[in-house]
Amino acid sequence: MIRAIFVCLTGVLLADLQPLEVLEKALDELLVINSRFSSSNQIGSDAHLNELFEAGKVYFDFEEMARRSFGKIWSLLSEEQKKEAQVLLTEILARSYIGKIAKVSRNSVKFLSQSLAGNKAEVRSEVTDSDLSQKAILIYRLKKTNSDWRVYDVIIDNVSLTANYRSEFAAIYDKKGYEGLIKELRQKLKK
Repeated sequence: MIRAIFVCLTGVLLADLQPLEVLEKALDELLVINSRFSSSNQIGSDAHLNELFEAGKVYFDFEEMARRSFGKIWSLLSEEQKKEAQVLLTEILARSYIGKIAKVSRNSVKFLSQSLAGNKAEVRSEVTDSDLSQKAILIYRLKKTNSDWRVYDVIIDNVSLTANYRSEFAAIYDKKGYEGLIKELRQKLKK
């Protein structure tokens, strides 16, 4: 109940924020979650990762990410297939990246700049790993929908997450069709 009220309030507040501010707010929320789980030695637990994922749903447009990741294939799918594909991709993204978010500190992320073009924006950030030995530039692409800014792509060291998936998925689809692609996505989740 409290979470539902918070999500509703967050949605209202997000409408008044610029894209860079939305990402700062997302990071702050994720850090609060990390802190709470850290104090009870549960960082990385299923409960921790699930809470990070639920919080991330407010800030990420997983439907748009799926549409872009599946590219031309998307228009060939039935509504049921689109839902299945989106659920699998969302789960893959969650498993791949939520664990990394669990290790983030406020000092390891710097939001550098934002650029706006109509209902789209890019926010540049620099992320330093925990031992300060490597830095990566991340560019978040956001789209304003229903008055909220939500991430639909992340570019890591000049490689678009959705473009990378689109290339991979198209190659699998061309060889194995939809069922083969879904089977491979399910296998990815088992690893």
